[in-house]
Amino acid sequence: SVAVASFTAPMFERRLGHLNMLWIGLLTQVIGIGLLYFVDDRVSLAIGMVIAGIGCAWSWAMPQAGAIKELPKEKVGLASGTIMTVMIMSGNTAIVISAMIIDLYPKTKIGEAAGIQSGFLMAALLAAVGLFSTLLILGRRTKKSQA
Repeated sequence: SVAVASFTAPMFERRLGHLNMLWIGLLTQVIGIGLLYFVDDRVSLAIGMVIAGIGCAWSWAMPQAGAIKELPKEKVGLASGTIMTVMIMSGNTAIVISAMIIDLYPKTKIGEAAGIQSGFLMAALLAAVGLFSTLLILGRRTKKSQA
């Protein structure tokens, strides 16, 4: 789903704009990862992975597209690098916390389940914070530019 979403992102971005695609991607990511957190049967997990993959691909691509389109050429590299650094650090934080929780229960299924579930929760929370921040910060910016 990530590969397909990455391939289709430019087509949708041209129609909807990078900001709308970012909001859709983050919301889709929250829904997909939230589903992963709350269910544990194989079919629901597969559906959650497909949804989360689409949201993740769009959420990762659109900040880069927005930086390239909106900023002066001399600032695009800095913005792109900063955006990528924040996204990677956020993802790595979720992985480290998940690994720490698994390590609390060495070699037990309970520890593995708790660690995986905490990883899903952290990823969903990070996507929700990203969505809220995007709506708050960029929502104001678009209102000011329209006025």
